[in-house]
Amino acid sequence: MKRAAAFLGTLCLVLLLLAFDERGAERAYHVVRDGVGRAKVLLTRAEVPPAPASRGVVLIGRFEPVGDAAETIGTLDLVAAEVRFEKAGVLKTQPHRIAYGREAFVAPLGAAPTDQVELRRVVPAKGQSAVAATPACSDEAPGWIALLPRGRQMDVMLFRPGPAPGTTDAEGTLCGHYRFEGQ
Repeated sequence: MKRAAAFLGTLCLVLLLLAFDERGAERAYHVVRDGVGRAKVLLTRAEVPPAPASRGVVLIGRFEPVGDAAETIGTLDLVAAEVRFEKAGVLKTQPHRIAYGREAFVAPLGAAPTDQVELRRVVPAKGQSAVAATPACSDEAPGWIALLPRGRQMDVMLFRPGPAPGTTDAEGTLCGHYRFEGQ
C-alpha cells in the first residue's frame, strides 16, 4: 500500500508540474490515467486471494443404476438437498461434512485416499416427524448418506441412524451401497 501511495503521489506531482505548460497538460493527463490504471491493477492483484482450484464436481443430475440397483431402487436424481430414488422414495438431506477416501467407513467404495466424499444427514421430509423406511436401506430408515462422484460414476452409501460415520469406532452401520452412471 505504501508503494502504491508513493506512486500515486509522484504522478500527482508530475501532473501539477506539467499543468503549468498547457501543451503538456493533456499529455500529463494521459500519463497519470495510464499510471493509475496500472497501479489499480497491481493493487487488485495483490488484494484478491487466488481462487481455490475446483474439480468442477456438482452433485446434481440423473444417474442410472449399475447392477442389481436397477431392480431395488431404480434411477437416482440429485436435486438440491433431495436424493430421489425412482423406486425407493425421496430422502431429504442436510450437509454434514466432507470425508476422504482414506477414512475407514469409505473403504467399501474403493476410493483413493484423497477422494472427497460428501456426507449428508438424512432428515424427515416436510410435515413428517421421522425419516421413512426405504428399500434403499434394507427397508429401514436411513440416518446418513455418503456420495462419492468419480467422473460419470456416482457411489452412494446409506447408513442407519446413529453417530455420523467416521466419528466413532463403529464407523456407522451400512444398510445400502449402490453404484450409478451419470450423463
